[in-house]
Amino acid sequence: MTQPTIYLCYETSSEYKRLVYLGENIEDCIAQLRQEFDLVPSDCENLRNDMQTFGFEKDSELLIEEERLNCFSNNWN
Repeated sequence: MTQPTIYLCYETSSEYKRLVYLGENIEDCIAQLRQEFDLVPSDCENLRNDMQTFGFEKDSELLIEEERLNCFSNNWN
């Protein structure tokens, strides 16, 4: 049985990790983050390749985590 995949998009710093967007498609998530946070193309490439930005803002970064729905953690193969 395959579990649907979702993407959790966070704004992070050394002090917090704040969920800012939730989506089913990685490209849609990147497009939404690009619009909301005025990302440059290199930030979008970093999100595609590494699931995070580097140097996005002075005190915060963006991070995307891929998760599966309706499954126990021991089924994440």
